Amino acid sequence: VVRIGVDGMSAENAEALAVGPCGPSGSGQCVFVGDIGDHVGRADVVVYRFPEPDLTAPTENAVAADAVRYTYPDAPTDAEALIVDDSGRPLIVSKAAFDEASATTGPTRLYRGDPDGGVLDLLGEIDLPDPDRPVFTGIAGNVVTDASTMDGRVLLRTYDQVVEFLAPVAGADLGEFPGWPLRRVP
Repeated sequence: VVRIGVDGMSAENAEALAVGPCGPSGSGQCVFVGDIGDHVGRADVVVYRFPEPDLTAPTENAVAADAVRYTYPDAPTDAEALIVDDSGRPLIVSKAAFDEASATTGPTRLYRGDPDGGVLDLLGEIDLPDPDRPVFTGIAGNVVTDASTMDGRVLLRTYDQVVEFLAPVAGADLGEFPGWPLRRVP
């Protein structure tokens, strides 16, 4: 087991972890740690970005990280899912609100940020299929709790299912994945 300390980061607030290019030039891989939920009324959220460390020879010192700050364009947003596109831009998938009285889940939104921070761009909503065998969905809603991407695929995990989105062509814009063909992963 390797433990990597990140300068200036409080691990108790980290909701998401992703790996992707360090920036638009695509030079090097970085680790992105997202403290991305501002549903408690914070002024902004932060994504910590640092070069992917060599885990075969880990350092005992905390690694230096860029703390890139973002604000949501619409309203306080709960989020736990982060992926990074080929230009080093974070994509954040919101955790939709759930109305217990009507047992309905609100919209799941996709946001993209500039590598240097600022106001997130709302790219649109994601239409999640209802799970085949809901267990927790009836209690907490059909909400996204994690995401990952690799080789033209995006996986979104909810409390009851994993949904895979498949790129229709090589090099497709990751920000368009909600429109890609999808399937439930067994």
